[in-house]
Amino acid sequence: MRTCSNVRLGILATLLILTAPALAGAGRQGPVPGARRATKVAGRHCLDAARAVVSAPAGFDGIRVVVAEALPGAAVDVTVMVGTSDRRVRAWGGGAWSLRMDDAPAGEVLVAIEPSLDSPFGACVERIELLRNEQVVAHVRMP
Repeated sequence: MRTCSNVRLGILATLLILTAPALAGAGRQGPVPGARRATKVAGRHCLDAARAVVSAPAGFDGIRVVVAEALPGAAVDVTVMVGTSDRRVRAWGGGAWSLRMDDAPAGEVLVAIEPSLDSPFGACVERIELLRNEQVVAHVRMP
């Protein structure tokens, strides 16, 4: 009788040891162990953040941000600074994103690309265009 109880206890202990790792992760959320984690800019090699100075020979009244194809939910923030004012365009996904604004003077313009903190993934900016009456007056390509 005692030997049978010891065998049952041994089998129960073995089953508990074998199933403990599976039970430990049953309610856990997050990435699957061993799975590749998505990079900040998934699937593309481009800058997370960058700054560039572009010379606008004429004033401009719009900004167009051209973004490469991106994962759903991917976003990037582009800020254009002229003098003491700035404008921000948030591009959600691939394609062209534009912003109309009051006339900005000609001269040097600081362009900044920053990751959007509201998005799980970044998006790759291909180029930023400064527009006047829908015509490109200056642009900067991003590596």
